[in-house]
Amino acid sequence: MEANSEIKALAPVLITTLCRYNLFRRCVESLSQCKNANNTDLFIALDYPLNESHYAGYQMISNYLDTIAGFRNITVIRRSINYGPHKNETDAMNIVLMRYKKVIFSEDDNQFSPNFLDFINNGLVKYKDNQSIFAVCGYNFPITISKSYKYNHYFSQEFCGWGYGIWEDKYKEYEKCCTEGYIREKLEPNLKYLRPSLITCLILIIKNMRMTGDAIVSLKLIDEGLLCVFPKTSLVRNCGFDGTGQNNRKSIKSERLYCCQEIDKSDAFEYDEISEIATNNEIRKLLDEYFRIDLLRKIRSFMLLLYYKTTLKKS
Repeated sequence: MEANSEIKALAPVLITTLCRYNLFRRCVESLSQCKNANNTDLFIALDYPLNESHYAGYQMISNYLDTIAGFRNITVIRRSINYGPHKNETDAMNIVLMRYKKVIFSEDDNQFSPNFLDFINNGLVKYKDNQSIFAVCGYNFPITISKSYKYNHYFSQEFCGWGYGIWEDKYKEYEKCCTEGYIREKLEPNLKYLRPSLITCLILIIKNMRMTGDAIVSLKLIDEGLLCVFPKTSLVRNCGFDGTGQNNRKSIKSERLYCCQEIDKSDAFEYDEISEIATNNEIRKLLDEYFRIDLLRKIRSFMLLLYYKTTLKKS
């Protein structure tokens, strides 16, 4: 493949942000150190402040944008009114996908390994025509996979939006699912396959009408038997548990677990050949254990499900 063709084949990166300057700067600077960042088009969707508390960080990001370097092109999508996280993301994703047909998405609180872009781009090429693969996720959950698993990536019905690549057709499929009607239609038939924590998220979406993309994707994956690709060693570290985000409250425990998580230090990523695209039993058990919740949260999930069936379902 000619060099120009290789550059053209690279997916653009979209980062959404508002006012978390320190996180955003760390995110961009780590991305600029990735292999092929200099051949990658970077899009930044900067939302407009909703509250007075947003303005200081928003202005710092605005000033920082002109200093960003290390990418082929940089495009800033500035909002003149507050879109909110979900609309800011989906609108920008459609703008980028209309031109490129694939995209690498991240919020502003992620930090990347040097081979993050290599992993995502190679995965988007490798699995482009595989209808069972929904997305290529750069994060791996804090699980310890044994050395007996000899491959450097795996397949799972989990999804994590902490830095992932997706194709236009798959994203359009997801967008159709971002409705209350879809969740109501798919929730009960899949209850026995859904984790209690996911059931809680889905019912809260119906109750509060605030879309949580990861939960909706997870429902779609389970309902349709789709898979995502994950690296054996995480290529992303999430630093967003400082209380500044909409969904993640400040948590010392989570900061220690996620913000200090070890990530791959390699410069490049070459996919091992796996003969069968399917979930691995050992890894599935590790993920089951990782997502296991305590009794109080199980009770909460049960009560929410009861509330859904007796009240929300009828409304």
